[in-house]
Amino acid sequence: MISQKERQQLIIAGLAGVIVAGLLASLIFHGVSGKGTNVPVPEMISSDFPAVGGDSHYQKIFNSKALDPTQAVQLGSQNGQPFGQ
Repeated sequence: MISQKERQQLIIAGLAGVIVAGLLASLIFHGVSGKGTNVPVPEMISSDFPAVGGDSHYQKIFNSKALDPTQAVQLGSQNGQPFGQ
């Protein structure tokens, strides 16, 4: 068990450590808030997208035979022979 004297010494040592740490932190970081820092500001991002359907540059990138996930999928079919049998 810790005696009363040891407990007081631990509390005093802890308080002294907190005070020293606070003084050091204020010395180190005090000058930071007074300095004016210039931060680069990025340009605004445009929300306009090009029409890729008729642009020849995009035809080289996109596969025109790929499925279009934005189109509605019709379930069921009126085709009696779906696999050409």
